Amino acid sequence: MVMNIWSTPSKLSEVEQAVIINKLSELQKSGYGHQGRHFFLISLPNRPTLFVKHSVDGDAFTEASTQTFFHARSKADGSTPRVAQVLDVFNTDEGDYFLVMENVEGKTLDSPEIPLNQAVEYAATAVQWLQAQLPSVPDTLFGRISSYPKEIPVWHPFFKDHRAGRVFTDASDLAASIAQVSKCCRQKQDRLSADEVLKLFGKPRQICHGDITLENFLVDADGVVWIVDFQHISVLPEVFQSYACFNNGGSFAAQVGKRLNQKPASEADSLVVISGVVQATFGGPL
Repeated sequence: MVMNIWSTPSKLSEVEQAVIINKLSELQKSGYGHQGRHFFLISLPNRPTLFVKHSVDGDAFTEASTQTFFHARSKADGSTPRVAQVLDVFNTDEGDYFLVMENVEGKTLDSPEIPLNQAVEYAATAVQWLQAQLPSVPDTLFGRISSYPKEIPVWHPFFKDHRAGRVFTDASDLAASIAQVSKCCRQKQDRLSADEVLKLFGKPRQICHGDITLENFLVDADGVVWIVDFQHISVLPEVFQSYACFNNGGSFAAQVGKRLNQKPASEADSLVVISGVVQATFGGPL
């Protein structure tokens, strides 16, 4: 059973939730929905300023659960990076989802005040810490690190629109689906069996950050790095981290990968061809 610390808290009253919903309505009237913004700050009576993530994809509960788990891990060992505490997550009948957390004062790594080499160091420290938390994850868990691992698919750039089409029970299940899709590859050498895909995977389970960007990490006034987005953090085979670093077109992610002593892998290159089939179609079994 998934540990209780992964259960999402519910610390806001219905009145406080209503204030947040009304705040969103006001922002939307002023053009919020057309600016690409998905977050805002709000002040509630007798509370510090809170940070609110708004979405309409229904993933907020799973992300909140993932964030709650890593917040507990960070708090337990007193280490960096840090993770903001989730206070509540809720939705409306109209399809709006709200993830409410403590507000962290700081700058994201894309700030011009942070040199690129220092940004790489910050992000590499954070990803390395995430990967080191694997022993705290139950051996049977594969996919989303949350209270809902068997219900919500993973997010990773390998999949169409970054989101898997279904949940995978383990590495073998994922390998079988990838092998099935590979049969549509144009070149014969790219059509793989499930066993061949498993060999590409390397370690069958590793905590993977699939969206290493400057905006997903923050540094506070004390120079402490914070992880601020958890949607793309899952337990996946080792090669998926290499893919996210070196095969996703992001130079920053590649620099972070190199700082972690990783190298571009031919195994990940093989997955790129199959991912191309996934992206060009409806995704099939993936």
